[in-house]
Amino acid sequence: LGFENFDAIGQWRSVENGKPVDGSGNLIQADVAGPFNGTTELGRKLVESGEVRGCYTLAWFRFANGRAATGEDGCAIQGLTQQVTATGGNVKELLVSLAQTDAFRFRKVAP
Repeated sequence: LGFENFDAIGQWRSVENGKPVDGSGNLIQADVAGPFNGTTELGRKLVESGEVRGCYTLAWFRFANGRAATGEDGCAIQGLTQQVTATGGNVKELLVSLAQTDAFRFRKVAP
């Protein structure tokens, strides 16, 4: 419930219907499991998550290539994820590296 302090149009609120808003929560079944309070703490946890970095990289890979990843793409995705980690999540570096992968540069022609 980290975003609970924001209403439907994104304005900050500390009270709803006369009751205090609780922006705390607990991540479970994650590599950064544990409690958080508010968007700042939730964001810090997500930034530290290897699972999130992997998902982030995979999403960019799919978008850039216009297709789902296959087993052949595993090494490229792993390398990109390692780079995301090494650069602190630098999107520009990720996009440059993505454009240099064989999957991006040498697309298969559909019959």
